[in-house]
Amino acid sequence: MWLWSNPWTDSQGDEKLHRSQLRRSQDGVASGHLKTEELFSRSNRPELKNDFSLLSALEPSTALHSYRVRDLLRDWIRHAGNELTLSALDRHWVCVSGLLHDIGKLSIARDILFKPGPLDLAERAQMESHVSLGEDFLRDRYPDRVLVFMRAHHERLDGRGYPLGLKGEQIPEGARMISIVDAFDAMTSDRPYRNAHSVEQALLELQLGQGTQFCPRLTASFIRFIRADHCST
Repeated sequence: MWLWSNPWTDSQGDEKLHRSQLRRSQDGVASGHLKTEELFSRSNRPELKNDFSLLSALEPSTALHSYRVRDLLRDWIRHAGNELTLSALDRHWVCVSGLLHDIGKLSIARDILFKPGPLDLAERAQMESHVSLGEDFLRDRYPDRVLVFMRAHHERLDGRGYPLGLKGEQIPEGARMISIVDAFDAMTSDRPYRNAHSVEQALLELQLGQGTQFCPRLTASFIRFIRADHCST
């Protein structure tokens, strides 16, 4: 069951943004395929559809999170324009990677995935293994750029991320983007162990993480996008 029991309710503006993002995500789910034709070529659409039929059936809350991450990446890219250094092709692949970034969680035990409290060291190691599990699942089925972006989406600017402990510019820009969007959507969604943050609370957390967890340049760009989208909804 998808978790919409506690939508963002701190302000009327938060509710408008929530409804806008929920509508976009539900459109993608209800249609049975990915609606943004310009982002998905004929060569990879069948694989994406099949993979997300599987993910939606086995873990629908993770699937819906992944749709929202894809939608936010797509809309941010459109808004940011030349603020991003990604090539046109990489803008395509980062959206595909955002959609697939948590596919490895299909192999994580549900009692760990939805534990309503802190994970112990062994459980955390299993949770973090979703990156390598996802890479194994995607290998030979998607272009290398998808694996590159997906593999590094839990790396941190200060080198304290996983799985490789990459630092700064060692982390591909697409992965740094997914990291920001993934964190924002996680913070603004209900989780088994906490209620959703407001949009402004989540943006503050992103700002506090600049230079350690998140790229300052990309974080500033994402915040500008969210605030512009927030005002327009």
